[in-house]
Amino acid sequence: RAMVGVNILHILLAVPLVFGLVGLPRLGVVGAALASAVSEGVGAAWLLWQAKRRGLFGEGHEAWNLKELPRILHVGLPAVGERLITHGMQLVFARIVISFGVAAYAAHQVGLNIESLSFLPGLGFAKAATALVGQRLGARDPEGARLSARQANLLAMGIMTAFGASFALFPRAWVVLFTSDPGVLAYSIPLLMVMGLLQPPLAIAMGTSGALRGAGETHAVLGAAIVGGWLVRLPLAYAGGVVWNLGMTVVWTTMILDWAVRCAIVSWRFRRLQLADVRL
Repeated sequence: RAMVGVNILHILLAVPLVFGLVGLPRLGVVGAALASAVSEGVGAAWLLWQAKRRGLFGEGHEAWNLKELPRILHVGLPAVGERLITHGMQLVFARIVISFGVAAYAAHQVGLNIESLSFLPGLGFAKAATALVGQRLGARDPEGARLSARQANLLAMGIMTAFGASFALFPRAWVVLFTSDPGVLAYSIPLLMVMGLLQPPLAIAMGTSGALRGAGETHAVLGAAIVGGWLVRLPLAYAGGVVWNLGMTVVWTTMILDWAVRCAIVSWRFRRLQLADVRL
């Protein structure tokens, strides 16, 4: 409900602030940023109020407990690190892509926008796995936790694989929804075929990573991001695309290798994890 409200408010604020409607100044990009800040701030305030209403923060001295701080940092810092590592890797990867020219980078952005239709449902099931695994472990139900993780994975893989098949089989039909530029199309079609093959390992990696976060195993997710992104994707993309000049398709194919490695690492860790011994 918060995110629906945030997005509606964002649109209601962004359109007049960007274009100078209903007596407001025409601020352009600054107006878009201002609308985003205000709408996100309102959403955050509403969520804090909801949490307070439900007593999630406690009262008085109950709101702070230094004994919990080490546990919070133990789980939270690797999660923060994993996000920083992943976004940093994506920036470096984008730098490699743009070295092939504006058309290649435009195709990359188009491909990411199209893939978000598949990625976002998977992300939703990953978050469901985090919440449900944490709840089941808190209730001392390790089998329920494992079942929740398995079902979230199957749902994510089913939806994302279906999208992936359509990306691989009908790449032009997807790309022309965004652009008809011949240069961008030439790059986008092989990219969409790569994106199609990417979806199954991406789905399993996302779902299993969500389950590991629910079990407090954020270190494993961080390790997978380092190995897959920084030790596999970036070196191979640079070597294949820049050093050996094998073309953009080779650069994009390294994304499949990245997520296949992450999938293998997090799946191995979750299988070996003794959920009955996890204490949250």
